[in-house]
Amino acid sequence: MKLYYYRSAGKGLTNFGDALNPWIWSRLLPDILNEDDRALFVGIGTLINENLVSHKAHKKAIFSTGLGYLKGGWSPKKEINWKIYCLRGPLTAKALGLSEKLAVTDGGVLVQKFFKTSSRKIYKYSYMPHKDVIWQNSDGGAYKEVCESIGFGFIDPTWDVDKVISCILETEVLLTDAMHGAIVADCLRIPWLPLKVMPDILEFKWQDWCMAMDVIYKPFSLIRLLKPGVNDRNSLKLKNIKFKGFKEYVRYQFKTIVKNKPFLSKKEKIKKL
Repeated sequence: MKLYYYRSAGKGLTNFGDALNPWIWSRLLPDILNEDDRALFVGIGTLINENLVSHKAHKKAIFSTGLGYLKGGWSPKKEINWKIYCLRGPLTAKALGLSEKLAVTDGGVLVQKFFKTSSRKIYKYSYMPHKDVIWQNSDGGAYKEVCESIGFGFIDPTWDVDKVISCILETEVLLTDAMHGAIVADCLRIPWLPLKVMPDILEFKWQDWCMAMDVIYKPFSLIRLLKPGVNDRNSLKLKNIKFKGFKEYVRYQFKTIVKNKPFLSKKEKIKKL
């Protein structure tokens, strides 16, 4: 059975949420996973989409997966070779016409089996951006510089899994627009504040997971910095403003955001997983 998850093509970078798949499942299913793609283990990610539906595997095991983009009229109930063990949340279950009993949570919470909450804190606050802040035309280094200037930690989602988790454990409150940053922080009992930097972020997946955890999704806006020449009317462009002005504005945003009460699911909810 082959592990099925999203792998970026040609970027040379990994993404924390996707990289959790080989990290977690190689530890939990070492004797089951191999390279035989006649059977798929579909794990963490927004993977129930056209690519999965069209894959020719004889068997597909769905475990904690979320719904992506699908054409109308398709239903997993028609797929005799699918075995759905659990889903990311109730929105995925409802959209697929399946029982909400399958809406357990995202598989990223399994990190708690290998890490425990640490009392060793280096930062009061840390910021973990969405991967596209690093991958696309944004300058992740600018956010890193802003964070360092105000004493915040900066966690790059393209770092290896162990480093990202260790850095999350070293912060008291995580600010993030990377959903799996919030998921891992939550299961390790680290409060988090959801941000929205990318205007086209798929809020459905956030809402899906948050509903599974009995948390209301209410993100805080953070301005997006783009390199010169990139057109995005919702962003602050380097060609139109000096970096000093950007830094002052983002600093103001961060300081305003952290005045809000951070999010954290109930302890009893985590214990049931």
